[in-house]
Amino acid sequence: PSQRNRASEEDDFSTLAPRRLEVGVVNSDEFAESILMVKPAETSIKFDTEEHAKLTSILAKTRELVETSRSLLSNSDTQSQEQGKEMMDLAMEMFTEVKDHVSKLNMMLRAEAEKRSLANEEGSAVEAPVMGVEERGRTMDVSRKMFQMAVTFPECVERFLNHCIATINRDLRKLGLDTIEMVVHEKRSLLPDQDGYNKVVIVTNDLADRVVGRLGDGMVTYPYMWNDSKAGLRTLGVDGKWNCLGLTPDQCCSQITESCPNEDKRGNHIACHIFVPYSIDGVKKKRDDRVIINLSTDGRVHEAPVIG
Repeated sequence: PSQRNRASEEDDFSTLAPRRLEVGVVNSDEFAESILMVKPAETSIKFDTEEHAKLTSILAKTRELVETSRSLLSNSDTQSQEQGKEMMDLAMEMFTEVKDHVSKLNMMLRAEAEKRSLANEEGSAVEAPVMGVEERGRTMDVSRKMFQMAVTFPECVERFLNHCIATINRDLRKLGLDTIEMVVHEKRSLLPDQDGYNKVVIVTNDLADRVVGRLGDGMVTYPYMWNDSKAGLRTLGVDGKWNCLGLTPDQCCSQITESCPNEDKRGNHIACHIFVPYSIDGVKKKRDDRVIINLSTDGRVHEAPVIG
C-alpha cells in the first residue's frame, strides 16, 4: 500500500504537501480503502498561527462537550439527560460561534478579492497573495476539524453517509473553506504475483446494490495483464476496464467473468471483490484521525458519527 502522511493534532504543516490532507479512513479491507480527503477550494481563507490555534482549541473543547454530553444522554436518569442536553446545546452554540467567525473572515476575503478585481479593471494590476505551504496546511486543518466536528452532531442521523458529507460540504463551501471528498485507493501493487491478483475490485454505493466505480463513473478497472491459458498474455475488458454504470455488483461481476472464461496459466479464474466504501461495522481501535460511521444494513446513519 502507498504510505501517506497521517495528520495528527501535532502536525508540522511545513512538511505537508499543500494539496492533500487526510480526514479519516471510512472503510478498508485487504484490497481497497476509502479515505475522506480535504479538497482545496479555488479561493480559501488563510489562517495565521494564532488564528489556527484559537479555532482548533475551541473545536477541541466543543468536541469534548459533545462526547461528555453523549455519555450523559446514554443514562436513563432525568438529571443526566438534562445535563447532557445542556452540554449539547452549549456545544452547538460554540460551534455556531466558530462558523460565524469563519464566515466573517470569508466576507473579508471576498471584499479584498473585489478590491483587487476593481483595481485590475482600472489598470493597476494587483496580484492575489499566494498561499504558502504552511498557510495551506493550517487552512486545510481547520476544514478537517470543522468536518470532524460537524459529523459528531445529530445532523447526519437517519441520512446516507454520502448525503451527510454533501450537507457538511455545502456548509464548508458557504464558509469559504476547503471541502471533503472520498477517494478510493486500491492497496495492490502492480506485481501480478501478489495474493488476490486475479480479483477485480468492484466499488459499490452505500447500499451495495449498484456499482459506482472508484471515480463515481461506474467504470471498473483491472491493473494487470491476464496470462490466459489458451490465448496467452492479454488485456481484459476494454483496455482493462468494464462499464458497470447502473449495474448491480452481481451483474457487473457476470460481465467481467464472461469476458474472461479461461483460467490463467496458474490455474486461477478471474474473480470479483466487492468493496463498499462506507464502513458498516465501524472500527474498534480508537484513533484521532479516523471517522467512525455506524451504518445499518440499509446504508443509513442511524446514530451520529463520531471521531476516534
